[in-house]
Amino acid sequence: QNCGNNLPFIILLTDGCVENEKKIVENVINLKQENKTKLPRICTFGIGPYCNEYFLKMLSSWSSGFNDGCIYPKDLYPKIKLMMDKAKTPILTNIKLSGITSNEIYPKTIPDLFLNSPIIISGKFENDITPNQIIKIIGNLPNGQILEIPIRCDKSDDNIIPINKIFIKQRMDELNGEYWLYNDEKIKKQIINLSINESFPSPHTSMIAYEISSKEKDNHKAKKNTNKGMNGKQIAALAGGAVVVGAGLFLLGNLAAT
Repeated sequence: QNCGNNLPFIILLTDGCVENEKKIVENVINLKQENKTKLPRICTFGIGPYCNEYFLKMLSSWSSGFNDGCIYPKDLYPKIKLMMDKAKTPILTNIKLSGITSNEIYPKTIPDLFLNSPIIISGKFENDITPNQIIKIIGNLPNGQILEIPIRCDKSDDNIIPINKIFIKQRMDELNGEYWLYNDEKIKKQIINLSINESFPSPHTSMIAYEISSKEKDNHKAKKNTNKGMNGKQIAALAGGAVVVGAGLFLLGNLAAT
């Protein structure tokens, strides 16, 4: 409580999971929503295959901290050192956007800006963004002073840079974490729709990867250009070496193995 302009931190290193993880995240969310001025930034680090990655990511995200982890022992020291180096060099904290209204933003809690840790914010906005429109990023410097950074907007042609697809993983991670926390079927439906529409793996869908010849690839392109995709029979015929791809099943951790 008496830390002045210093930013308080909690570093959580774990190789397992506990029973009351959802309650822990809910407590952090409540503290965040009460606008505590010096809410500690929680940096989480999972070691090995038995951690609940959803818990660790949600905990760090809601506290404006950051998350990392490793499976192999050789990666442990370099990654932890990188995390500690970030934590000791905050650049801009309590970041907010001004001049634009968002009805869907990822991550919902904007993280702090640290050295060698750029932040990426994506979302859908209510008002149209015009070329050269100025929005502001507002945050606190390490000495407590408020800094405003004006940014000129630019509109990208989706045919050149598919902006929506660039941020799919960010949106999927956030939705998966929310579904784990709230068990809301509406969120699950969002995950499934996003996975199907964007061809992105999720814990609630399966993706079939298959190899085709150059001739078959050309035929597929021709049919795609006429808006006639491959039917199930054609895919099955091509999928002799098919691989079913899933995602996220190992992320929930293993309490019994902890």
